[in-house]
Amino acid sequence: MQLYKDTSVVMLKAVVENRAKPFDDYNSDLLNEIYKKNSIQLLSYYHPEEKEFIITVLDSLVSKDKREYGFFSAEIKGFLGVAGATDEMKEYAKSSNDNEKYMAIYYLAYIEDFSYLEDLLNALDKGNHYVNNMISIYASIPANKSIITNKLETIIDTLTYEWNKVELLNILLATNKEIGIIKCREMIYSINNDYKFHIMGLINRYAFDQLPNITIEYFNNTNGQIEFDMFLPSVRGINYGWHSIKYLQPSFINCIKINKNRLADENNRYDVNELLALFKPFKPDSTHSLQYLMDDLQNYLEEVNNYGWLNESAKYAEYKTQLEYAETNIANNEFEECRIKLEEFKNGIQNDFNNGLITNEAYRYLFFYPDYLIERLPNGVLSVPR
Repeated sequence: MQLYKDTSVVMLKAVVENRAKPFDDYNSDLLNEIYKKNSIQLLSYYHPEEKEFIITVLDSLVSKDKREYGFFSAEIKGFLGVAGATDEMKEYAKSSNDNEKYMAIYYLAYIEDFSYLEDLLNALDKGNHYVNNMISIYASIPANKSIITNKLETIIDTLTYEWNKVELLNILLATNKEIGIIKCREMIYSINNDYKFHIMGLINRYAFDQLPNITIEYFNNTNGQIEFDMFLPSVRGINYGWHSIKYLQPSFINCIKINKNRLADENNRYDVNELLALFKPFKPDSTHSLQYLMDDLQNYLEEVNNYGWLNESAKYAEYKTQLEYAETNIANNEFEECRIKLEEFKNGIQNDFNNGLITNEAYRYLFFYPDYLIERLPNGVLSVPR
């Protein structure tokens, strides 16, 4: 690990000198990668004599595999700007050896030669990391985007390796998010359990606001135990903006409340239980009017009732009447009356929860949301002094 941390020219020379081991030695392969990384990273720092040292050492290295040594030497010389090395790499790009071919194409892209798109598209089913990385680089060129998108969209379902599907989904999402999300929504049902979590992670990365509803769909469209780690947030993650606020919508809360026992993963169940126990409704920002907040609170009451979170049916009409009075107060600019009415509403919610008349979910929506209204009410006086 020290070799990765020390990128001085002195260390580079030590790496080069140790490079004379056979190519089939694991440590030698590791040194190859370190050497190449350091060569690229240190290129801007080289003095002519140091470049000459590296090139001289390259020419003195011994390898059991002369062809692989030749490729390695040409690649490093190319990065160091040695004349003729690029022509050698173009020859390697025609190689029947996949590693040589695609590593050469990688080098040629480094010098902005992007003429190998067709070769890469035809190799997407190989499960070659170099191919996937290169497709990602080629996709950054506007003229290539639609070609690559169309190819990825048609080939992903046919691939043999599940990890390759995930890698190419990542590229598709980066190239065309809308098509990529559609493909993710399809594949979450067909891909092996070991990779479902990764697909949900991709959705969270590229379209995090859609993941709560996609999670609801998955629960609703499947039966039995969920054997993979679902991408479920803790309440802390939502509060600090790490995840979509849609995890706080009643439809999501209801879904995980019903389905939490289907989760095989203990950490998943912990996150769900923590979210159910501690969540608060989303707080709209200050650009929203008092009427908007009141409408929001009344909508929460409707949903709380629809999900059966009021254990006594008469409570819905009682709460609705109280909120209608508070809404009238707002319309009449009777802000102190509105404040008193909302405080009374909160006290009633607390008492009903203590007495088991409403569930925890109803309590958390109806007790905490009025605070967002109360703190926004202008200071006022009672229209009828007490």
